[in-house]
Amino acid sequence: MSAQAGILYRDRRPVDPELVQRMAESIESAGPHGCGTFTGPGVALVHQALHFDDLSALETHPGMLPDGRVLTWDGRLDNRNDLLCQLGHTIQGTPTDLAIVSKAFERWNLDALERLIGDWSLALWDPRSDELVLSRDYMGTRPLLYFQRGDYFVWSTCLKTIKGLFDLGDEINEHYLAGRLTFGPPPYQTLHKGLLHVPAAHFVRVTSRGTVTVTRYHKLPHNTVRYQDPRDYEVHFRELFQQAVETRLRSNRTVWAELSGGYDSSAVVCVAHHLLAQGKGRFPALQPVSRVFPDSPESDESRHIEQIERWTGLLSRKIPIYAKQAPAPDQEDSSASKPTTSITQLMESDMAYVLLSGEFGDLAMAKGSANCAALLEDLARWDLSAFLTGFLQFSRVRKTPWYHTLGRICEPMWSSTYDARGQQRTITRELAMSRGIHARSLADVFGLTDDFVRRTDPMPVTPPLDIAEFPYAKRILAAGTYNFQLMNWLGTREDSMPVRRTYPIAHRPLVDFLLAVPQRVLWDPVRLRSFMRRAFTGVMPAAVLDREDKGYASPIVARMAFSATGPMSEESIRTWELCRRGCLDPLRFYRLLSAPKRNGSIAGSGALGTAWEIESWFRAKRGASSRPLDTVA
Repeated sequence: MSAQAGILYRDRRPVDPELVQRMAESIESAGPHGCGTFTGPGVALVHQALHFDDLSALETHPGMLPDGRVLTWDGRLDNRNDLLCQLGHTIQGTPTDLAIVSKAFERWNLDALERLIGDWSLALWDPRSDELVLSRDYMGTRPLLYFQRGDYFVWSTCLKTIKGLFDLGDEINEHYLAGRLTFGPPPYQTLHKGLLHVPAAHFVRVTSRGTVTVTRYHKLPHNTVRYQDPRDYEVHFRELFQQAVETRLRSNRTVWAELSGGYDSSAVVCVAHHLLAQGKGRFPALQPVSRVFPDSPESDESRHIEQIERWTGLLSRKIPIYAKQAPAPDQEDSSASKPTTSITQLMESDMAYVLLSGEFGDLAMAKGSANCAALLEDLARWDLSAFLTGFLQFSRVRKTPWYHTLGRICEPMWSSTYDARGQQRTITRELAMSRGIHARSLADVFGLTDDFVRRTDPMPVTPPLDIAEFPYAKRILAAGTYNFQLMNWLGTREDSMPVRRTYPIAHRPLVDFLLAVPQRVLWDPVRLRSFMRRAFTGVMPAAVLDREDKGYASPIVARMAFSATGPMSEESIRTWELCRRGCLDPLRFYRLLSAPKRNGSIAGSGALGTAWEIESWFRAKRGASSRPLDTVA
């Protein structure tokens, strides 16, 4: 896992050596262990290495293929042994990740992308056809941005390379801005117009004529796994989960792991500790790290964190988050949604590179009311008795009206004809009800001006059309996987530090397995997470497995939002840059913030957090002082 950058000129002019040096310096903090460059007519590729384990220290970048192609690789390859077998063990010398990937391109060309499992991004230059290919793994874990203007095309792991060395212009991407303030931004865009992320599971091809095309190389598979003995599902799941954690423990330094006290992060920490005790992990030590919320008991999970500490014998590093201590964002585009700056600082002081996260577990393990979609499997078998029993049990346990449960069951059935306009109206209506707003227009619900809504027309992000190829019961899980790709993109920070966040539960073989097993295996109408509870019996403390409650973030988000902005009024909002640009309507937005409390939180606190984060970005851009906020609901 390293950092990379590059430039391609359409007119094939020579690349200034000073520019190459400055690009290398701009990514050096993310890859501090040596620089490698390649320059040719009109092109330069730059790589800064991060030697996260002994094997990566043996790599020499850029990689040179026998046919003249040049490769820069930023990543960790998880299916090394499988690829070595498929390649026939033809690699000379030590089979580093770079050597295996280079041989894979030599054998399969761009079809190799589908075969690469792990966290990675890459750039491949072909001097024969004057074509550049940029790509990222199926979940988009490693960042890679690109920008085209006039006769040049640039790319980098780090935003500051493009922002600091090239003219991005002053034009703001209003569609991204509108999405951030409403349903979520258009995928892979940024606040800078023309600055884009390479999409997860896609490759970007750039020709010498300046043509840019984006092609998808991976689709979620439609496999089927069936066992006669239901316990075999749990065994298979544990094996894949252990594999997912073990492949991410490649490190010559202490591996850190987020520990929130929930099921997913606790499982990751417990499995990593078990592997360390057995000597299976290639890492010297494990260090849990936890955010705790002393002044927000609704959000604090300290008692469950302590259970894991006693079980593993590991003391988690605590980072107290107070409502009046809003951490500053660590990237200019304000996409970050979690205050990890303190974790990054702690890891840097420990000279640690790898951070494990339990994120994606809620989506992958069928958490929440969406898991009632498993009832569709009963209908497919015409087992009306099982359907009615599960339907009534679920409604009773979740204390949900039967018509809400029925709506959840039917949701996957109309996903094949997903109507963005219809979803726009539905979400707006539901938010109006939840926020206690009588007017139902989109501008009223989100506190925006009518003109801004008219010229941007924000829409919910729709899942790919091929989601309709999945059985009804699996569509919510498939949609959740696609959503995590987008969440992962939004959470990607300006990666200028040598810390690599990785998600074991997003391990591709594990996700493929969850999509292939019957939904009924993952779901129990009486007890949520029943499959995970059974699978991890004896792996995690019973007190954590048997918990029925969970801390929720709304109260701390609300307190941090209002603490960061200070006292709010219609007049104070009117001074914001977002109002000057005609985005926010001061009166509507103030009414949104004045909505009644729900679940211990202000109904509009999430909107305030997002708006203030963007407002802070504008103020920093023009040099004004602000109190930035790095927490978004």
